[in-house]
Amino acid sequence: MTRSLFRPEALEFQKQYREFGQVGRLQSSSAKALAWLLTIAVGSLIVFVCIAGYTRKETVGGYLAPALGTSNIFVPEQGTITAVHVAQEQRVAKGDILLTIDTSQITADGVDVNATILKSLSLQKTLLTNQVNEEERTTRAEHARLTAAITSGQAELAQLSAQMQIQQEQIDLAQKLVNTAEKMHAAGYMAAPELFSRREGLLQARQGLSALKQRHVARETELAETRSALEQMPTQSARRLQPLQSELAQIDQRSAEIGGRQSFSIRAPIDGRVANVQAKVGQIADPKKPQLDILPLESPLQAVLFVPTRAIGFVRPGQKVRLLYEAFPFQRFGTYSGHVVSVSKTILSETEVAAPVQLREAAYKVIAALDRPDVDANGQKIPLQAGMLLRADILLERRELVRWLLDPILNVRM
Repeated sequence: MTRSLFRPEALEFQKQYREFGQVGRLQSSSAKALAWLLTIAVGSLIVFVCIAGYTRKETVGGYLAPALGTSNIFVPEQGTITAVHVAQEQRVAKGDILLTIDTSQITADGVDVNATILKSLSLQKTLLTNQVNEEERTTRAEHARLTAAITSGQAELAQLSAQMQIQQEQIDLAQKLVNTAEKMHAAGYMAAPELFSRREGLLQARQGLSALKQRHVARETELAETRSALEQMPTQSARRLQPLQSELAQIDQRSAEIGGRQSFSIRAPIDGRVANVQAKVGQIADPKKPQLDILPLESPLQAVLFVPTRAIGFVRPGQKVRLLYEAFPFQRFGTYSGHVVSVSKTILSETEVAAPVQLREAAYKVIAALDRPDVDANGQKIPLQAGMLLRADILLERRELVRWLLDPILNVRM
């Protein structure tokens, strides 16, 4: 049992006769309020840590482009722009002329080299064309001659056949006369000279028939040769014309090349709408720079993003994207949403990207669809334009704060 330093009587007297009552610890109302405030704050913090979370994001650069792609129009070689046939926002059809480029080469004495070459090629073409025409006229004349020869030969063969038939009838008649004469000579009614005379007439008739047959065979041979020549004429004519036509084709090709060097036109490769017109009459067209763009009609815009390699591992199709357009500062116009559609499988270096965005490091190409094609500005909906630059926050993952705080401890224990 613990013993007190004072006697019980003294303690009892002190209780009964204390002048100012019991001794107690004094607390101000402000201290109590502060204590309650701290208690509530700590409790709220604990609740917030337990239920709250944060979203990990990656901010990347990009630009807007049509889903069907943009057709950048370049010139194949350097030259002077002599005509621009389209204007900004103009609709064009495939094959429409966009630009005319002059690439004439003038010597020191003022002679147009390409024009001189074209004149020489034109003269060569005229000479070759005359040769082709002459060959075709010769072929037509020979065809007519052979056709006439065949017609004449057929008529002569018909005449010879008729003569041979008549000659055969004469032979038959002569044979009958000889037979009759032989009977009469045997009976003593005809002299031998008369019999010999009739036999000689039969031989002459047979010789005549033989001669007609020879003429008939000869004429048939000639007719067959003529027909063969007529059948072979197209092949022979084509063989003679082939080198001439080949030279003409080469001259036409050469003329087209020279004419293209002198002046050529750029045509629209697709149906679409003209945008980003850089070409101006009189300026030198650089083959390395696009002169204008053609945007496909009815093609929705999409965001083309370039995600660095350090962040691509968590990017997946379907993830949310927060878009900030440089033309519409987010402090005033806000941010807009979208979602990832596709992620490229190959990495792009800084030199492999032909885009308005300048890459500082290798990156992967990510395509994001826009939830809306316009922005709200001053009570109006302003359509977005292809080529607009933007920044995008790709929302990679969401984690609870308590998990974030405990992960290091859990990882150490594991």
